[in-house]
Amino acid sequence: MFSFLRPKIIYMDNASATPVNDDVVSAMNPYWSEKFFNSSALYRAGQDVSDVLDISREIIASGCGVRAQDVIFVGGGTEANNHAIVGVLEKWRTKHPGKVPHVVTSNIEHPSVRETLRVLRARHQIMLDEVPVDTDGVINAEILKEKLRIETALISVMYVNNEIGTIQPLREIAKTIRHFKKHVLGDTGSAYPVFHTDAIQAVNYLDIHLPRLGVDIMTISGAKIYGPKGIAGLVFIKDILSPIIFGGGQERGLRAGTPAVPLIVGLAKAFKIARKKSESEDVRLSDLRDTMIDMMSESLPTVRVNGATGQARIANNINISFPGLSSEQLVIELDARAVLASARAACSSDDPDESYVLQAIYPNDDTEQGSLRFTLGRDTTEKDIETTVKKLRKIIKKLYATKKKYEK
Repeated sequence: MFSFLRPKIIYMDNASATPVNDDVVSAMNPYWSEKFFNSSALYRAGQDVSDVLDISREIIASGCGVRAQDVIFVGGGTEANNHAIVGVLEKWRTKHPGKVPHVVTSNIEHPSVRETLRVLRARHQIMLDEVPVDTDGVINAEILKEKLRIETALISVMYVNNEIGTIQPLREIAKTIRHFKKHVLGDTGSAYPVFHTDAIQAVNYLDIHLPRLGVDIMTISGAKIYGPKGIAGLVFIKDILSPIIFGGGQERGLRAGTPAVPLIVGLAKAFKIARKKSESEDVRLSDLRDTMIDMMSESLPTVRVNGATGQARIANNINISFPGLSSEQLVIELDARAVLASARAACSSDDPDESYVLQAIYPNDDTEQGSLRFTLGRDTTEKDIETTVKKLRKIIKKLYATKKKYEK
């Protein structure tokens, strides 16, 4: 009987999911069965678990420059972004009865922000402005400034775009908001507009200290930092949040439900490791990223790099396009050669499967663009980069030859 062995997999999709770190698994294990107790129980074993939750909260708070009481745990990044948006707006309404809040965001936000805001707009519960980005995917703080008004309750701009890796100028946006509060509202102490950022792609590499960034509320997630899926944190400053899930009053009354202790412990452990590694991994992966981009640019003449370059791009992200090719076909061909990447095809159609991010940075490009996103991780090596580019070169040559043949 013959055995066909698949080559070693080269994983290049770390922006979608990261493997759970071994130390994180070890930290979580006791809380599945041995220390399974409800943290709200009055007996000693329950209180011991409650103490572990306090420690986990403190780990994240210290890394973000806030008080431990200003960290709450929720069930994943999508819930966290929904809670940040709806919770802030509900809090605003209690202070502004009968009024409709206004929200400003970018036009390339993650779907958990973009779709939440669009649903609220469709229900006539908010007024919404989506600020366009430039060809690098960077929001213009001056245009954002023009959109602010007295009724603006929330500004939500992601720290790092999950598709093209562009880093947004959060400090500049925060400065714009402070200027608005001082010179338009005449109230520098006002909580509004609240500045929210989805920092899920940033924790591994960038500064996430809320006071330094000028951010009021931040979303983080375990799934992208070598921690468990299904757990996330909301980190915030001031009393700006209302609950959106009701019940037992857990998480300071802001998120009801029995805490998922193993996942919370895993998130805190993964967060601690990520922050310890952030500077060294930022340097290492930036070098690998630039090496890969240079290799593709030299050997693939039709390639287009999407998004910002250098320090304006997150260390592990490479997003490229090939005119006239299919993203799905590119991913399938790479998968057949044991390289795992993700795909989006950009053109001007309204197909929900198309990349609205690439449409936003190339609004006048109606050519089908087979796009690929490679996102590097802790296990990525220079050899992986070389092997991936070599395989991609063969795939592109093959697909263009096939396309030319059928066009004849």
